[in-house]
Amino acid sequence: MARLPVATRQLSERRARLAGEVPRLEKLLAEVSTRLEAARAELAAVDLILPTFDDRVDPSQIAPIVARQSLHGKRGAFKEAVIAMLKAAAPGSLSTAEMSISLRQKFDYDLPTTAAVKRWNDNTLRPQLRALVKEGVVERVKLTEVHSDDVYWRMAQESTTSLEQLRLRAEAGA
Repeated sequence: MARLPVATRQLSERRARLAGEVPRLEKLLAEVSTRLEAARAELAAVDLILPTFDDRVDPSQIAPIVARQSLHGKRGAFKEAVIAMLKAAAPGSLSTAEMSISLRQKFDYDLPTTAAVKRWNDNTLRPQLRALVKEGVVERVKLTEVHSDDVYWRMAQESTTSLEQLRLRAEAGA
């Protein structure tokens, strides 16, 4: 088959990406629509019941509460997930990319573009890993046998060799 012109290839790739995005967005819309209908029905039911308890209460005068919900579940869940993942890989290590994919699947993040994934890695995953390095829980590893710019991480290796232990080893060997 003859090679396609650049514009045709780019348009074909754009079409393929959009063809993948449309079903994902349709599924998301269906889920959100279902949740919206359920919330509206429950709100209507509460609006009907509330005045029966106290006729002085006007439901339309009650201001909505806009609660901030954590993206990662309960407080500390993301940190715990990172540590659990590295413990499962111990004594080996995981790359930032491997961890990113696994964590986005675990927390059901659907980031539509590579730019969004990069932002998530830079603003969420890497700061958590750096904090764990500061705490001494995780260590950064550069694997020499892998020619990659990706950073690898592992659980911190506990130093079992104290100066006293070295002294005892030296005396035992002498």
